[in-house]
Amino acid sequence: MDNHDIDFVTITIPKLKLYAKESVHKRSLKKRIAEKVIRKPSEASLRKYSLLDVKPLQVDSFQNDDLLYSFSLYAKKQNSVKLKKLLAIDLIEKYKIVNTDLRKRLYIEDTVDDVLAITDIDKGFYRYLNGRPLPEHIPIFKSLKYLLSKQLRLKHEVGCRRDCVINIEVNHRKELEMFDISTKRYLEQVKLLDMFISEDYNKSMECLKKWEILQVKVNAKILELKNLATDKFTIISRLIGLEYMYAAEQQQLHHFTYVTHLAPHAKKLKGDIKQLKECNAADSAAVLHMINLFKLQLGFAEENESQLKAIFFKVLNGLFFDSVGATDVLKLQVHLEFCYEKVYVDKPTSMPIFATAKALEDYYMRYSYKLDAMHNNKVKQATSQYIEKQKKILRRAKLAARELRLFGRLERALLRAHAPIASGQPKSVPVVHQPTKRRTTRQFTKGIVQKSNKHELTETEIEYLSLFTDWTKDEDPAHYIHFVKEDD
Repeated sequence: MDNHDIDFVTITIPKLKLYAKESVHKRSLKKRIAEKVIRKPSEASLRKYSLLDVKPLQVDSFQNDDLLYSFSLYAKKQNSVKLKKLLAIDLIEKYKIVNTDLRKRLYIEDTVDDVLAITDIDKGFYRYLNGRPLPEHIPIFKSLKYLLSKQLRLKHEVGCRRDCVINIEVNHRKELEMFDISTKRYLEQVKLLDMFISEDYNKSMECLKKWEILQVKVNAKILELKNLATDKFTIISRLIGLEYMYAAEQQQLHHFTYVTHLAPHAKKLKGDIKQLKECNAADSAAVLHMINLFKLQLGFAEENESQLKAIFFKVLNGLFFDSVGATDVLKLQVHLEFCYEKVYVDKPTSMPIFATAKALEDYYMRYSYKLDAMHNNKVKQATSQYIEKQKKILRRAKLAARELRLFGRLERALLRAHAPIASGQPKSVPVVHQPTKRRTTRQFTKGIVQKSNKHELTETEIEYLSLFTDWTKDEDPAHYIHFVKEDD
């Protein structure tokens, strides 16, 4: 073959593809024939026989705030609707729903067997050239090109088969080497196993020797226990005989005492029993009378109860429901919960309407108090200045009153000194000094407390104590105000 002819031949061989000897469709058919396969349900059956899904409503769909109920009421209503729908389904439809659901979950698609051998080559691999199928009947003018391409294709196929055979031989050698290594390891493990078995045998023989020694000891103990059991049996049999004798003598003694000595007491006891029966009959009659009275009272109480129930339910279904279950009350509760969540960043769980309103009111009062504290510094300064001025005025007034009292005392002393002496009285009057008694602090405080208790507070004094002191109604005002009463 010339080189000139070979240059004009261009053969493009596609990549080697491996296909299974048996198609996937045939294998799936065989499997379905061999065993019953669960098929996937159709889309129509899935639409018809499907479980009820709970789809909650979105808040954006509501246009008015009046329709926003609490979550608990909405959830209860939704659950009730779901239960009604489930109860309305027939038994056959329920079975079909469950069957479709199980078929949908148990359906598994058939997997393709991609694990193929090296020599598995597609039959149409050598029938394509440059991606085009070769025709069966080749024209005469293309016979040489066809023969050359066929020869090259056969050479390529032979080369691929030789490579596969070489790979098989190499793999066989490697497997032989692995087999030799595994046999060596196996022999080592067998030796180790023999050593382990021999050691275990020695240990088991030692354990058997110990067990034989223990068996001898246990048999000796068993014999001792049997002897003790026989001794115990003889002792118990003797005790039983003595107990029988004791019981017979005790029975004779009992007969002697109860028959001979207790006969008059028995007669008296019978008479007492008769009297007791009569008393019981009288008491039972009295108890029956009381039971009848209680029954009458219970009937009257039941009638009152029925009347009170009717009144209660009338009030409950009337005024109480209008005041609690009305739309205005529900609006107020929703608004309060919204305000509480915005203010405290927390939902008011298990809180009544009064508690939420009180919490919001406390928050408003604290916030307003902080605003007043921030904006009313000037007012506080003015009040403090006014209080200081009033204190100064009070101090000056106290000093003036003290000076006026001193002036009045001096005036009275001067008038007494320069007044004319009466005719009947002596000119010089002896001065008698009376012994003064020192008053202790306890007596002084008692006197102040008694005075303060007797003294009634005016409105100005109460206002002064409440504004400028820490006085309470339970405390004594004498600790904060000194009541002074002097005769002019």
